[in-house]
Amino acid sequence: MGTRLLGVLVTGNNNALLVPDTITQDELSRLRSSLGDFNVVVVRSRSNALGNIIVANSHGALVYPNLEDEVVKVIRDALGVEVVKRSIGGISSVGTVVAVTDVGGLVHPDATDEEIEFLRDLFKVPFRTGTVNFGVSFVRTGLVVNSKGAIVGNDTSGPEIARIQTTFSGL
Repeated sequence: MGTRLLGVLVTGNNNALLVPDTITQDELSRLRSSLGDFNVVVVRSRSNALGNIIVANSHGALVYPNLEDEVVKVIRDALGVEVVKRSIGGISSVGTVVAVTDVGGLVHPDATDEEIEFLRDLFKVPFRTGTVNFGVSFVRTGLVVNSKGAIVGNDTSGPEIARIQTTFSGL
């Protein structure tokens, strides 16, 4: 879309990268060229901020509760995982409040014990509540994480970084 807001628009797991149908043909060509054989799937939906409404790892995916059923099927087929529609902590844009890898997950502090247990069961990893950028509850606004490491927002405090490190290092 000619924007630099990639995290808001793109999501995926080890099986595929999901991009909105608003991606330009040039952007899609460059992305596919850069990723080689990696599966890049264009998702046609009323919602184009896929990173805000989908969160996934190699075991499961959590999506915006009002996402179209046909889009849920595309996600399930592309990512190769169970896909569940649900909000977390009263927030339907689940991609903003949950960060997950195949090692661990961090979730908005308002998530209930039942929601945390649900996340553990879906993603098959331990979860902790946490914040970024000195108390921001929308953890994905200040955190990019994968199996290689994490990048945090400039205002993320030492205790927040320690929690992120232990969450995603499997300690």
